[in-house]
Amino acid sequence: MKTTFKLTRGIFFLIFLVLSSCTKEGPEGPMGATGPAGPQGEQGIAGQDGANGQDGIDGEPGVDGRNGVDGQDAEFNPIYFKVAGSGFAVKDLNGGTTIEADIWEIIGYDSANGFNRSTKRYVVQETGYYFLQAYIRQSNNVTNAFFRLHFNIDVNARFNQIVDGDDTKINVSGIFYLTEGQEVFLYLRNYSSDIDVRVDGTGSWFEGYKIN
Repeated sequence: MKTTFKLTRGIFFLIFLVLSSCTKEGPEGPMGATGPAGPQGEQGIAGQDGANGQDGIDGEPGVDGRNGVDGQDAEFNPIYFKVAGSGFAVKDLNGGTTIEADIWEIIGYDSANGFNRSTKRYVVQETGYYFLQAYIRQSNNVTNAFFRLHFNIDVNARFNQIVDGDDTKINVSGIFYLTEGQEVFLYLRNYSSDIDVRVDGTGSWFEGYKIN
């Protein structure tokens, strides 16, 4: 009986040694090759942007582009005038003579202050093209007196009119290139050498305006 118990105990002890030797870890082996990359993970939630900077203060408007010499828009300043005679502005026009029609006593308008009250002539204030026109009334007692009216600046009398009659109006008009400081007035001629006539201020006038 004792022998059997000893034998049994020896068997168990042997089994314990075998099991102990089997469960004991051996030395660490070398690192194996890197395995393939795993599938890409889901994209994480995007981080919040930082606070946006505030817009800067608007700058002042730039200066407009400049036109002309002074940098400002050109202003329209029309140049025009009109003068008239009066009943007291009467002149005698002897036969065969030419006189200056300086019978202007009434200024209707004169935007550039160009009309000279002393000389009764218009003085050009700005160089350019002008339209000029005038009407002169003359009267006499003979119907065969002839008259011509033209501007002093029209040396060839291209713009003129010749009329006859004992009580009539004669007119002239035209476009002229005038320079600053130039004087403009009217010549009236009596072609009848032996007939004297009278130039009446009433119903006579002289006007003009700058075209460009």
